[in-house]
Amino acid sequence: MTLSVESAKTLVTKALDSVLIDPRIQPIMRTRRPLSITIHKLGPIAFHDEEVHGIGEAMETKLRGQAVKIAFLPIVAGETIAAFGPPSQGRAMPGGRGLKLSADTALL
Repeated sequence: MTLSVESAKTLVTKALDSVLIDPRIQPIMRTRRPLSITIHKLGPIAFHDEEVHGIGEAMETKLRGQAVKIAFLPIVAGETIAAFGPPSQGRAMPGGRGLKLSADTALL
């Protein structure tokens, strides 16, 4: 399935809206250093031009003036990271929509 430019922009805008308010992400946003963002897509297919364009528009709108490096990564069907979802239940992981990995890196 391929998303239209507008659908990709809306999807990424909503995702950014939900994580940029997370207090754990604020220190990273205040540094004003370039952000590294990885966009994941289910399935082993490449991102289509329309999707890339819509994602770029969302980034420009939501992250005005912030330098951003974007990686596009298709992911496999099986779970490969235990930070979210059932494997994280019962572990002492704080709830939220972003995970601070280091002083200047977060998984959103």
